[in-house]
Amino acid sequence: MNELLRELACFGCPYNDDCDDGWEEGHSHCDEMMHRVKSFAERTGIVSGWISAKVCLPDEPKSDAEMKEYNVTIVGALESTTLTYAGHGEWHDKNDNRYNVLAWQPLPESFK
Repeated sequence: MNELLRELACFGCPYNDDCDDGWEEGHSHCDEMMHRVKSFAERTGIVSGWISAKVCLPDEPKSDAEMKEYNVTIVGALESTTLTYAGHGEWHDKNDNRYNVLAWQPLPESFK
């Protein structure tokens, strides 16, 4: 995860084009960019794998056939579950019950 954060810090750095050394801990610009990236990662839940539904939603499905299931955390729930994203911020279960989702993440690949 630290490698990803370093890449993101360098990617967002305004001095990236003129930087010959790449990442350098203790360098004021590198440290500032890392602080920003860590703050962003904590706010959005990127580090944990969960994505805040307030920050970002899955791609909008173009049809019912394109609707996908995701792992979600529902308001008031103690455990995560799986729901389908119907688009426009709407999440539902197989019985078409609607839920208020706090955070989501893509399902892992199936076991092979």
